[in-house]
Amino acid sequence: MDFKRGDSAVYPGCGVGVVEEIQKIDLGEGSTEMYVIQFPEDGTKVWVPTVQAQAQGLRKVMSPKTVEETYTAIRRQEIPERLATWNRRFRTYSEKIQTNDPKEMGEVLGELAAIKSTKDLSFGERRIFRKVHGLLVRELAIALDTKEDTISEKLDEIINKV
Repeated sequence: MDFKRGDSAVYPGCGVGVVEEIQKIDLGEGSTEMYVIQFPEDGTKVWVPTVQAQAQGLRKVMSPKTVEETYTAIRRQEIPERLATWNRRFRTYSEKIQTNDPKEMGEVLGELAAIKSTKDLSFGERRIFRKVHGLLVRELAIALDTKEDTISEKLDEIINKV
């Protein structure tokens, strides 16, 4: 998976960033090329070795087919028959977010939306809900070349039907 300067790239837990440069860094016993990815929302930068990019979960912005699969994943979610403890659910949600797979993140958003339809979410649940919602909104807006507000409204419409 090759990225060029200016390409959009999705990094686990951070969302969509822009490859600012590809930098050669001397590590003492040799050098390695690194993607320097800047995240415009907060100015964070991440350095990812080019040879380990895929292993670290770096990927291109989702395709239109994946957009539909993500929407479907959100719609499909229901309240689990028996809610696991918050610690277990937090771990599961965190693992799904770290996969950097939009469909998995859609499942997290859909399940939390389903829970939200029956009770107020706890502080931790709300935090994860907002994080996943934000990550998906930013990526979907780029994938569909539309405004984030439009995507946010569409997600809210889907969530309210869960």
